[in-house]
Amino acid sequence: MQKKREELKENLQELGHYLMHRSMSGYFQFARKHNLSYSQMFILGRLNKGGRASVSELSSMLDISNSAVSQLLDKLVQSGYIERREDPDDRRKKNHCISNKGEKVLKLSILARSSWMEELVGKISEEEAGELLPCLKRIVERFGEIEPLDKHHHHQKIQSGEEK
Repeated sequence: MQKKREELKENLQELGHYLMHRSMSGYFQFARKHNLSYSQMFILGRLNKGGRASVSELSSMLDISNSAVSQLLDKLVQSGYIERREDPDDRRKKNHCISNKGEKVLKLSILARSSWMEELVGKISEEEAGELLPCLKRIVERFGEIEPLDKHHHHQKIQSGEEK
């Protein structure tokens, strides 16, 4: 690999480390503050993105037992973050969907996960921002060529105020 591209790769790796560390730190602090586990946050995100889900579907995604998922779901139902409903195709089955309260807490978690960006952007002058923006846009475009973001993520960016 050419020297400049190797240096770019190293800087992207360092940037990735910072982004992951700051984002996950905010995410976990938010989850602890709201008495939610990582698995419960995952479930809220999955229900928000994909609509309803059964215990077995969530169990498979999280790679944990049905009984463990049931316990997580019970706590989320008791907290009002999700609702339990009969499956319209099979009344013996129960599906779970996110409630308004669950949607709200999920949106707040996205803001908490990215709140550090205001501090970072505050350290960059308007002139620097003008210089950095074209390069950053090209990098984001290249990421999109490798792995496009789904429409739901794009929708979340707009709703959380990340996209202007």
